[in-house]
Amino acid sequence: MLIRKLGMVRLTAVGVALALVAGAGCTGIVPYDDEGESAEARAAREYFETQVVPKLANCTGCHVAQAGIDFLRGATPTEIHATVMAFAPAVVNLEAPASSRLLTKGAHSGPALQSSEAAPMLQWLQLEREAVEIGGAQVLRETQPMMPLSDGVTINEIDLTPIGAAGSKVTFLAERLASGLYLSDLKLVGGTAGLYIEHPLFVSWTSPTTKEPDTIDRFFAEKKDLMAGQTDFIEGGTAAFVTFAPTNPISISFKVIEAFRGGGGGGGGGGGLGGGCRVLADFLTSAVAPLQASCTSCHAGAVAGAQNAVDMSKVGSADPAEQQQACNQILTRVNKNDPTNSGIFIAPDPAQATGHDFKFGSAADNTAFRNALLVWIEKERTAP
Repeated sequence: MLIRKLGMVRLTAVGVALALVAGAGCTGIVPYDDEGESAEARAAREYFETQVVPKLANCTGCHVAQAGIDFLRGATPTEIHATVMAFAPAVVNLEAPASSRLLTKGAHSGPALQSSEAAPMLQWLQLEREAVEIGGAQVLRETQPMMPLSDGVTINEIDLTPIGAAGSKVTFLAERLASGLYLSDLKLVGGTAGLYIEHPLFVSWTSPTTKEPDTIDRFFAEKKDLMAGQTDFIEGGTAAFVTFAPTNPISISFKVIEAFRGGGGGGGGGGGLGGGCRVLADFLTSAVAPLQASCTSCHAGAVAGAQNAVDMSKVGSADPAEQQQACNQILTRVNKNDPTNSGIFIAPDPAQATGHDFKFGSAADNTAFRNALLVWIEKERTAP
């Protein structure tokens, strides 16, 4: 659902262009120039070129030429704009501008944005969103809000049939956190024609007309291509939405949702960094010992349900291939955009009322476990 809401804009050339478009909106006619660009799209682009590009000067050292993160590539401001808008995985999210990766940054080793830098970026994103709405481009598909049962036992289902995926659904268990909502066993189920999705964005409805998107847009790089009846986790199958009130309904929007494509699509994820473990040596030195001390007695096979949830049977193996498998498996329970709220930490935390069978005996023990694994996780977040 896109709700039109223009932010305050100074009456510059950008403001004049917007005023012209607003006037055209009264007649339902959207003016386009000779190159097929609407006046509002042009206004958004020009705002980016004049107000945003100068604010990105501190970012060019990495984001112009470094492969995989070169979303500022371009010889001119117009070329940079084209790169930013088309970059994959996406760094702009017009459904929820404030959650755009350009603003939130996610796993990142560069300097934080100052408010004087973030404000014009958000203003620009709102203008781009307006251009999409007025230009009639395809908007994201969003499910109806539903109130999850947060007892940790009931399987919640969100039907995707009304948004074009007959018989498909999202299923999950929900539990209340000390602050926020924790989802586990988070899965996609392919319907009668299968299911292909890109970029699911979870949204909390703070009122019947006001919604709050996931502030870190954690599944921005997620893609799944499922045959009919096939089931697979969304990323690692867990998510801690620390800003979502458990008493509020939630919905999910998708950048793309359609029938099975069959092109070998599969999952993205890993908090947007993709692939498996990149710093296996750090996993072996920092994470294996605490996992063996606190987790493998259940998750290595002694408790079938625990192993099915997170298979730690290879943790501690001397075989390099099995070590990689173990690291990859634990990584599915890590949120690299918000590490301290990763599922691997929330489940055994004595301060969180989750249904996990094991809880650390003290806050100190929990902190020691978390700090040990964070040494490895931080290396994963910043690995090239």
